[in-house]
Amino acid sequence: MAFGDDETKKIVNNSRHYYLPNEISRNLLTEEYVLTELKQKVDPTLISIQKWEGILKAFIFLKDLYSPTGYFHKILSFIGSDNCSLCIVSREKFINDNGQLFSKESKCSVCPLSKVDRCIDNESIYSEIENLLNDGDYNRFNIRKEESDAIIFDLINLTEKMIENLLLSKKTSA
Repeated sequence: MAFGDDETKKIVNNSRHYYLPNEISRNLLTEEYVLTELKQKVDPTLISIQKWEGILKAFIFLKDLYSPTGYFHKILSFIGSDNCSLCIVSREKFINDNGQLFSKESKCSVCPLSKVDRCIDNESIYSEIENLLNDGDYNRFNIRKEESDAIIFDLINLTEKMIENLLLSKKTSA
């Protein structure tokens, strides 16, 4: 069954186990995958774009489900700095240049994305995505369909903006 089939959506929607179908979860990049790609000298910005495109596909899949917020905890584990190629490379560069990180945000000073939108800032696209996922996951049993639809709509738009920012950061760092 393809993940777009009505029968698959019905099974996933009625599941007590909030899992994403393989067609979706295989697009979500793990830390191991990101590290392997970096070792193979793949451009970190391209890996980050791939990461956020996979997350976007997951949100697009979730928009057709009756209760998508129950899946947010799964996606949360794929959005952080542990599997962000730009964070990994920036952290290594800052440590190589300075001997150590002075704070969690030290790496941001050498990250190309931070010139466009600094992820750790409260108003950043990343923070907005993380907050929506956390709030939706925490309140997943108390959210009406209209509210979850609005959250998914916002997540899709914010993720598209994240991809645009990554493309812009690539242009400005070149």
